[in-house]
Amino acid sequence: MAKLYRIYTEDVNREEIERIAALYFDSFTISQAVGYWTGAREHSLLIEIFEASRFYHAQQKVGCIAKAIKLANKQEAVLVIELDVEGGLL
Repeated sequence: MAKLYRIYTEDVNREEIERIAALYFDSFTISQAVGYWTGAREHSLLIEIFEASRFYHAQQKVGCIAKAIKLANKQEAVLVIELDVEGGLL
């Protein structure tokens, strides 16, 4: 079973967010979204990381990315979701 990690954050400091993610993974996707935090609408980013090889450090790396983004953006929280998924590169 592969893993899909999702990191949700506010859409600020985008270049820094890309730089942080690239420090830990060489493949990821960043999408723009609209999110709500404590009832307030905000421009958001969704960072998705697909890990098919069951790389055992992926979870820790995703946590490092989220913590670094939280500090860089001075956010109260960054949401991280880990999903078991079926999939792979064709």
